[in-house]
Amino acid sequence: LGAQLFIDGSVITQGAISPDRTKRDFDEPIVVPLPNGALYAQHIWRSRAGTLNVGLRGDVGYLGWAISPRAAFSTSPWDNGTFKAVFSTGFRTPTITERFLEIENFLTSNPEIKPERVYSAEVGLAQRVGSQTVQAAVYGAIWEGLITVRGLTLNGKPVSQFANLRTNWSAGINVGWQGAAGPLD
Repeated sequence: LGAQLFIDGSVITQGAISPDRTKRDFDEPIVVPLPNGALYAQHIWRSRAGTLNVGLRGDVGYLGWAISPRAAFSTSPWDNGTFKAVFSTGFRTPTITERFLEIENFLTSNPEIKPERVYSAEVGLAQRVGSQTVQAAVYGAIWEGLITVRGLTLNGKPVSQFANLRTNWSAGINVGWQGAAGPLD
């Protein structure tokens, strides 16, 4: 069991100074602390069939809330072999910069930006032979509401803005070796 309380706290100041430094224009600073809290629990069950690790995290903050479960199972189906499967989810709130930073004629703020979420899975096998281990795994992830930069026109001028632009996925294969062979370690 555990808990966290954290604050993404920054002060954004903006302004301009003339090239000859005789004139200074500064906007009022933006002070926007974004408090977030989390509670989480994790438990591990071990049996002859394998090990099951289950966790649950609950995040709540100024910009939303999320329940993020995760589960991992590993077993040894044959001598010195390991099979594992992992599923997890995650949640990230936008930073103060992503919500409020403005740079004239370059970047505009987006107070309506939403948190992003991710869902991932992995399945892997490993085989140990003496002091050597060979591993292979496939994985995939889907991000919903991925925060990235988009271009738009504001008052007839092109500017950028952080926004939830897309759902994105990725996948891959990991292959590895761990051990020692002569000078290699």
